[in-house]
Amino acid sequence: GEGSVGLVLEHGDTSVVVQLVNILRIPIIGTRYDMVNPDDLENLISKNIESLIDINADLGYLTDKGTLPVRPQPRMNPADTNALNSFRQLVSQNYTIKDVALSEGEIPMDLKTLVIARPMETFSDHELYLIDQFLMQGKNLMLILDSFEEILPSPQQMALGMNQGPRYEPLDTGLEKLLTHYGIRVNRSYVMDKNCYKQELPQGMGGGERPVYFAPLIQADKINHDLDFMNNINRLVAVRISPLELVDDRLNENVKAYRVFSSSPESWKMQGQINLNPNFIFPPKNEEEMQSYPLAYLLNGKFTSYFK
Repeated sequence: GEGSVGLVLEHGDTSVVVQLVNILRIPIIGTRYDMVNPDDLENLISKNIESLIDINADLGYLTDKGTLPVRPQPRMNPADTNALNSFRQLVSQNYTIKDVALSEGEIPMDLKTLVIARPMETFSDHELYLIDQFLMQGKNLMLILDSFEEILPSPQQMALGMNQGPRYEPLDTGLEKLLTHYGIRVNRSYVMDKNCYKQELPQGMGGGERPVYFAPLIQADKINHDLDFMNNINRLVAVRISPLELVDDRLNENVKAYRVFSSSPESWKMQGQINLNPNFIFPPKNEEEMQSYPLAYLLNGKFTSYFK
């Protein structure tokens, strides 16, 4: 069956849910559950109370253009629901999340930061202009972009017993050209890494561990601890992530790029025909085809408008 473990805090007409179980769902692989450490619970409750009574700084979150809804929706993918619960729980410790919809024709002027997480729809030139001008005002943009759209088999295909996995179609929202202008290009591929999450197989499948190459395990030596906000981060798992490359002619003395984290030197790219079934992914035989790939960047400085 299905269940929920959490703590609901209410104040006036608003409420927040403190998740007491952290859930990690990896496509194809399965699910892992971890209880919140009881020693951390008091601090977690205090932080959420601060968010509830609205004493934190505001953080804008784009809610249209097919982005991941920051609050669970009916019939939403359980994996997305749990990821967003974790995101909302962590962010709410320091910020009050404010919904932003470009369909309303503006981005509120009092916001200093706008998060755009996994948009699936194409942005109009006017919407791109609003985002561009937000950045030109000295505000912050956090862009989490997918290179591909995952398309699951239809119910009819599943009913007919057609045992096929999801397919991955290239995705172009228009934000890519904006980002390239600012100095970063998202490569249309996925990073595979020999240093990755290991799935524990049941005895019925022979037991042992199976590497999940599309879930790179980012170790401390590949995390930029010179950035203050990464100081306490010593390990990450990145699932279905694309490599980034700097557009050198867009970077100058006014704009500096800082690599936030990257894959291990034993990484390679999957591009073209995407198949994420672990049984059909093999490292290249030639080690010269492997290298470390940057997976997140921070760009800081004085940008020029894409619409200049």
